[in-house]
Amino acid sequence: MEKLLLKSLALVVSVTVAPIAFAELVPVEDSDLANYSGQAMIGIDEYQVVQDNASTTDFMRITLGSTIETNTTIDNLELGTYDRAGYSAASDIDIDDLRLGHIDADTGEFVPFVIEDPYMEFAFSETNSVRDVVGIRIGAGKATGSFTANINSLTGNFEMLIDHDNDVNTAPVAAQLLDSSGAATNIRATNVGVAGDCSTNCISLNNLATLNIDDSGSSSDMFLSYQNIDLKWASTLNDTSTIDTSTLINTTQGAFINLPTNMTTTTDALIGISGQNGNILPTRYTDAALGLFP
Repeated sequence: MEKLLLKSLALVVSVTVAPIAFAELVPVEDSDLANYSGQAMIGIDEYQVVQDNASTTDFMRITLGSTIETNTTIDNLELGTYDRAGYSAASDIDIDDLRLGHIDADTGEFVPFVIEDPYMEFAFSETNSVRDVVGIRIGAGKATGSFTANINSLTGNFEMLIDHDNDVNTAPVAAQLLDSSGAATNIRATNVGVAGDCSTNCISLNNLATLNIDDSGSSSDMFLSYQNIDLKWASTLNDTSTIDTSTLINTTQGAFINLPTNMTTTTDALIGISGQNGNILPTRYTDAALGLFP
């Protein structure tokens, strides 16, 4: 029995032990490296921004180098619910029936909302050698797709052009976030249009239907942030983690959303006059859980 065990052990060892190979490490020429490219799955960047009060804020961005395609339904998104003197809306951001992506009316196929290089970012301030988190945001290096929602109140940036006179010879003007009286504001806004006259040149935000999110042009990143002080965040970082100060995005204390749309519409289309040209149109969407169509 002992001889049999020894022979079996010798057989197992001879089968499982592989020969060991040794190779010398040699440098690779730059010309050979030029034939290859790649990107880390997770990137971490740090930068600093001088704020309006002359203080310096440190930022750390964690980027996931990937592309996400999604069709998402959120029944209610409500952030920043606290008392703000002078504002009637209860929350900084209050959105019902939010849909990212839609169903193509002609083909019946899902058209996803596409997010490239999603990131999470933290803002830090230091007082008496104590470092505190003063802001956090989630966003995308690039985002494209349909954003369908009933917006009750909005704190943030809203980028859209309006052909104010419905005249091809007149340059479009930038749409503004407004309060119920037609005054421009980016804090708990309830209307959108041209400041000064909310009887003919603006509509309630919850009548917008679908926004075409597109920050591939000059528009800034799409993001959602929360900060306990007014903050300037960077838009796009370059390869050396430095920033272009002209692209800094001003956010206010509380919840804040940045919506780059790259859209142009007419005043008549904005206020819902039938037959007018403009691309603010209801988009066919579905609730994936309930199978409901509008």
